[in-house]
Amino acid sequence: MVNDEGAEVFQLTSRYSVSGKANLGVYLAGFDGGTYTADRVSRESPTIPRLTLSVVLAIQPSVLDELAREKANQDRGFLARFLFCVPVSRIGSRPTRRPAVPSEIRANWTGLLRRIASQVKGQQDPVVLVLGDNAQEMWWSWSESLEPRLNPDIGDLRHCGHWRSKAQGHILQLAALLHVGSEQPLKSPVGADTLLSAITLWEYFAGHAKKAFATMRETDEMRIARKLLRWVERTDDAQFSKRDAWKGIEGGYVKNVADVDSALKMLSDRGYLRRLEQDRTGVRGRPASERYAVNPALRAANIARNRQGIAA
Repeated sequence: MVNDEGAEVFQLTSRYSVSGKANLGVYLAGFDGGTYTADRVSRESPTIPRLTLSVVLAIQPSVLDELAREKANQDRGFLARFLFCVPVSRIGSRPTRRPAVPSEIRANWTGLLRRIASQVKGQQDPVVLVLGDNAQEMWWSWSESLEPRLNPDIGDLRHCGHWRSKAQGHILQLAALLHVGSEQPLKSPVGADTLLSAITLWEYFAGHAKKAFATMRETDEMRIARKLLRWVERTDDAQFSKRDAWKGIEGGYVKNVADVDSALKMLSDRGYLRRLEQDRTGVRGRPASERYAVNPALRAANIARNRQGIAA
């Protein structure tokens, strides 16, 4: 299942269920080849003894919010079964001419699928992959290093909910995919290099999972504050006025000056900004707009990032 509208895909899970609620069973069983019995309203319910399901979805952050609000998605481990990728938006800087997939890549992909199919042709039972001796030792060492990261109080993955408990399953699945896609015979042991590549990939997805689950917990106020912070980093000014901030971030989900006030307070409370004292001159007329100073450490970090980007 490959779809660029994830919301519609998840809505379909409830359209044909008896209860009217999302039928998560197909996703839960499809993660590891479990047995699945379809939830049918009137006709006989078919059973799939070993369900395998691949899902690739491009969704908007709002869909993540909707999924997170449904308690069953968290409690039953639905969200834990996905690998997340939350890239930086390229809207406004996307190339207008996008090259087609090179013919060499298409040929290599077709050849890979044919090679895999030829190795399993006529086979009734699943191919069982095993770790080689060196890979097995690497697996135990990595599992030991992972455990503290799962700690619900201090682990860096503590905010990822049940996703962190699927870490080992995700890595073994990635290792299996890399092994099947390699030049190694299908039934040969999974090597240490392959497992290391899977761990490296998982670390990439783990970083994005932190971002995805943080996005699910964000309020509108936090999103506006984050937008304001990006504006502050882009302008790179030592000081700015509230009026400047309003002009810089208005539009979208920033609907009025009160939204800017909330964002300014949130960033000030967290040390990104400092509100400056207003000069009281006694002159009548419209009061001057509030002014804010940017934390010098934030400006220094921003300058360093910009210089690094120019050097690259």
